[in-house]
Amino acid sequence: LPIFIGLAAQSGSSPGVQRFNLGSQSFTTGRLVAGLPSNIVNGFGSSSTHMYIATDNGVGVWNYTTADWEDSITTADGLPAAVVNDVYVGGSGTGQGSLVYFATANGIVEFDEGAGQMQTIGQAQGLDGDSSWMFAPRTNSDGSISLIVSHDGRGDERPGVSILDIGTSRSEEHTSELQSPCNL
Repeated sequence: LPIFIGLAAQSGSSPGVQRFNLGSQSFTTGRLVAGLPSNIVNGFGSSSTHMYIATDNGVGVWNYTTADWEDSITTADGLPAAVVNDVYVGGSGTGQGSLVYFATANGIVEFDEGAGQMQTIGQAQGLDGDSSWMFAPRTNSDGSISLIVSHDGRGDERPGVSILDIGTSRSEEHTSELQSPCNL
């Protein structure tokens, strides 16, 4: 798999993504503007068929097979917030697709790549808060994967950490009232 590098726009240059080929140790095909909904890139996640790029205005989607951009995933498609703070790809979705998770200020979005459907996961499913900042995967003793989710304490929520079981899309556990000197 290649490494993708986010390119920020500055002084007349265009935002985009550049690919680095690990095998040949060289930069290859890159794209400017077209597929990124924002020039502020917050995170990357890769399935076997797509690269998902979290930005301040939705998710850019790069298709490895066609080597081209697909339509971005935005609030018009069902994201609960424009800013996507992080992305994680893991778990099996419908058919050959993966499950993709997006961290937003209004909940975690679970996107089924194969079905093209998404659902929002938040406090109603047991998370410590709706506003999610970052993911870290955890391998459980049975080999399954859970996501450690950081909550930034936005609005009336407290900063905290939840553990999301990606098999059931429900919270396994969480810390409440996490004392932190900063809400980032």
